[in-house]
Amino acid sequence: MSDADKQIEQTKVSDTISTETAMLAVSLVLFVHQNPDLIHFMAQVLSGNPSRLPVPDNLKQRLESPLKQAAELLVGAQVLNGFVRHRTAERAVTFIYIALRYVLYLGKTPTRAQSIDLWKRVWATAAQFPIVADEYQQREEAGDLKDWIDEVQDTARRQLRTFKNRLPKLQKDIAGIYQKVYESLLGQA
Repeated sequence: MSDADKQIEQTKVSDTISTETAMLAVSLVLFVHQNPDLIHFMAQVLSGNPSRLPVPDNLKQRLESPLKQAAELLVGAQVLNGFVRHRTAERAVTFIYIALRYVLYLGKTPTRAQSIDLWKRVWATAAQFPIVADEYQQREEAGDLKDWIDEVQDTARRQLRTFKNRLPKLQKDIAGIYQKVYESLLGQA
């Protein structure tokens, strides 16, 4: 390999980006979408003319919602990626469970009745996936459908706990990045 080839090889950019970078990008889009009045402010800051700086605590408070949403979206995307890379009926059901639970209950814990209804929706939706429908039929014919459903639901609940446990760390990491960006743009802590 020539020196030029080695240099090109060393300068290649990864085909993936860090979770923190993705969260920053997603949360910035959400932030601007949820705070259209700040577009003018950002234009002033980027042009070097910040005539009216927001109060740091106010800005941090306004960043909280987009940070949480970005973290949820990205961890959800990682769950989807896990299903896409390793397609199994169990992973499909897990993804549907986590997605529907967040869409319907916004991260809150459903009541027992709501949980029963949620699982009915999950299985009805999952049945539309051929991989799930085939596994369901095979388990039903083998006589172990109930055991399989219980096992899949238990796995999905564990994955949800993992999902929820990862969110605070991701939110904290991205909040630190925002703090650094804020400090570098405005020269404030």
